[in-house]
Amino acid sequence: MNRTANKLTLDTIHIESRRHLGGDTANPYCDIRLHVIYPIDSEGTNLDTLQRYFVTALFGPAYHNLKPTAAIEEYVRNYEENYSRDAAIYRENAGSTVTPDEMMQDEVLDHDHEGLSTAESFYSYYESISDTIFYNQHGIISFQV
Repeated sequence: MNRTANKLTLDTIHIESRRHLGGDTANPYCDIRLHVIYPIDSEGTNLDTLQRYFVTALFGPAYHNLKPTAAIEEYVRNYEENYSRDAAIYRENAGSTVTPDEMMQDEVLDHDHEGLSTAESFYSYYESISDTIFYNQHGIISFQV
């Protein structure tokens, strides 16, 4: 059997980012690590379609209109902002009788998030995303996230 590899050029982006609350390394932090393989050139297959497929599989439909590098930057930014917002919600509601569902309501999400500086105020987040290409032949590409 003749196995013909697809005519794709792939690239890899590796990002490790850690953001501490209030910029103080004594505080909890969010940590994100990305190791992403994605197509940067293709013969015979529309590159935009391939990249959109990879981005959507990696980060969800909210990012499907972004190029891979822009999607990664936006995802990391959103992850860090969400962590800061979650920490602020937690801090504002620590010791209250507010339920977790009530804490996630829009009114609570609109509060100011400055001044987070105590390690007791929250906990750390960790996220890791990677993909692996398992098959890349005969016009078929198979990868796992």
